[in-house]
Amino acid sequence: MLALVLAAGALSHQQSLSVNRIVHTVMRDHDIDGLAVGVVVGSRKTARAYGFTDRFHSERVHPQTRFAIGSLSKSILAASARRLRAAGRLHFRMPVRAIDPAYRIAENVTLATLLAQRSGIPDYAQLPSFNRFSREPQSPQALVARVADLPLLFRPGSRTSYSNTNYVLAGMAIQTATGLPLETIEREEVLAPLGMRETRTWQPFVFEARRAWGNVAPGSPTLAFGAADLESSATDLDRWMNALLSRRMSTGAIGFWSGRLFGFDVTAESGYINGFSAYMLLAPQRSSGVVILCNADRIDLGPLAQSILAAALNMPD
Repeated sequence: MLALVLAAGALSHQQSLSVNRIVHTVMRDHDIDGLAVGVVVGSRKTARAYGFTDRFHSERVHPQTRFAIGSLSKSILAASARRLRAAGRLHFRMPVRAIDPAYRIAENVTLATLLAQRSGIPDYAQLPSFNRFSREPQSPQALVARVADLPLLFRPGSRTSYSNTNYVLAGMAIQTATGLPLETIEREEVLAPLGMRETRTWQPFVFEARRAWGNVAPGSPTLAFGAADLESSATDLDRWMNALLSRRMSTGAIGFWSGRLFGFDVTAESGYINGFSAYMLLAPQRSSGVVILCNADRIDLGPLAQSILAAALNMPD
């Protein structure tokens, strides 16, 4: 099993050995073909790669190999929205009726509540019919229409509830306000300024070099618009973590889980899409972060991220 380390990395030799041991164990226990890890400690970054891009072991994973990142995409959309607002190109008070006039039940919901996951709008991905339509192309408007006749789960702004529909609508809002495709805006506002050249819209049915392939058949990528539609690499996400930790970019912690770990504050986000799992763990007080990408379906990478963060910070096992 291959492990590649970039020069001037964030890990010492001993820390690298510890990370390798932990990763190999998890990959074996969960039958993971390929995995990539990014680690940031202060200004130092490391990207590591393990295993293979597919079940046939035809190509090894590299730090630049692209994996579908699922809901980690939400933080990039949120950062794009905040930059547009700062430039006066997007208003967070924009109501849903200005985004999708057909969605009348949610007329009192604003873009701010969508981004903060406080809208009360049901999640189309949790509908009983989701598996039936998940293989077919769906426009963003069609996804929203799936829940348009359902009542809101709660009064907007009164509580938090995770819904992919929120970010589909947020992506539509960005396109409405700018007149440009969401992918163009994300590249202009976030990806290009940070040099994230390997991050782009996930297109699982288009062959490209240096891309990992999931261990189950992909669904329609159109179901992920705005909510889970990007692919990226460990090296690019090292840059993304560094930008978040240094506050060059901000999501307002939108979409991230917050808590305490090892005695300090952390934020985290997981990402799942057919055949792929991802996880990002940030420790702002320690200027440190870990991101993990793998081509295995529905793997909880949180414990692995915590173990790697502990090794990077010389915490006791």
